[in-house]
Amino acid sequence: MQTSSNNAPDFMGMHAQYASDYIGRNKVEPLQPYIDKGLLTVSGWPEGVVNTGAVDGTLYMLSMGITFSCVFANESLFDRLGVTKPGFDWSWDDLKTIGTQVREKFDAEGNSDAWLMNDISTSLNSWRYFVRQNGRELYTADGEIGFTLEDIVGFWTMYDELRNLGVVPDPATTTEYGTATLEDSLFSRDKILVTMVPVNQYKLYSTTFPDKTIGIVRNPTAVGKAVGEFPEGAHFAISSESSQDKKDAAAMLMNHWINTAEGLSLFGLDQGVPGNESLSDAYIPKLDEYQLEILDFVNTLSKIGTPSTFPVAGATEIDAAFKSIAESIAFGQTSVEAGATQFLEQAKTIVANNKAS
Repeated sequence: MQTSSNNAPDFMGMHAQYASDYIGRNKVEPLQPYIDKGLLTVSGWPEGVVNTGAVDGTLYMLSMGITFSCVFANESLFDRLGVTKPGFDWSWDDLKTIGTQVREKFDAEGNSDAWLMNDISTSLNSWRYFVRQNGRELYTADGEIGFTLEDIVGFWTMYDELRNLGVVPDPATTTEYGTATLEDSLFSRDKILVTMVPVNQYKLYSTTFPDKTIGIVRNPTAVGKAVGEFPEGAHFAISSESSQDKKDAAAMLMNHWINTAEGLSLFGLDQGVPGNESLSDAYIPKLDEYQLEILDFVNTLSKIGTPSTFPVAGATEIDAAFKSIAESIAFGQTSVEAGATQFLEQAKTIVANNKAS
């Protein structure tokens, strides 16, 4: 709303999923001129981390911190139920097996109102992991659709089965808790044992729920297939609508937060592991036990994760279409096959329309 009214903040946060929409409307300032002027630097940054903020070879953003999606497991509840908790490299087959065991335990207690995990069939970012495990990307390097009908059908069919097995909640429960606060979430109420979130939220979850022992594991893997993980996280950007003096000031503020010992010491791992590896001594000695767990997980996943292609212009619309159709399937209003075909057609149309505009 602020960008559409030409009133965007000079210094702003940006997420890769939506960045192309803003960049395509010339709302985000290229950063290389500020690097050339010495107001901003990428010295000490791995090239791969820098490139998470580049579109078509132009740098528009710099990472606030590298993170990865993961699964938080309530180990205390697994122990109470007598079910073996997920291993670090658990698979989709493991998820189904463990989920069935959890269902049996809850049913034996007369508790029909609890499940293994939340239903994330509406999450395009979670589906992105599934697509990458199939050896594809959501989008190609030249800005076209990279996924197939098989990728869509496979994901939504799997969640249809998980709903039918009682591994994930019914759609009414999912909708009811869709906007719940963390303190009132399914996870907080012990209605689910695992939840998929960015790993940089580990300290938040652990301190919010001190009565739970929470472990970190990878998102479910696809045995014998490709790795789904890719570097994620929010970025800093500069509005192209500001005056030059304000743009310069925004560049210096960005540089303070991501490239100075003082800034990194204050910012810590709130948004993930900082990109400037040369200044790690500024924050690592100050990390607490939860943040050290985050650092260890990110370092582990960084060794196996691979870069992902940048979302196309119109990605926000594609995300909304995915969520809407997934909800329709969950409520039994649309079949998986019909919904998948509809989504693929809509996604292709959205990409074509944005290329033509």
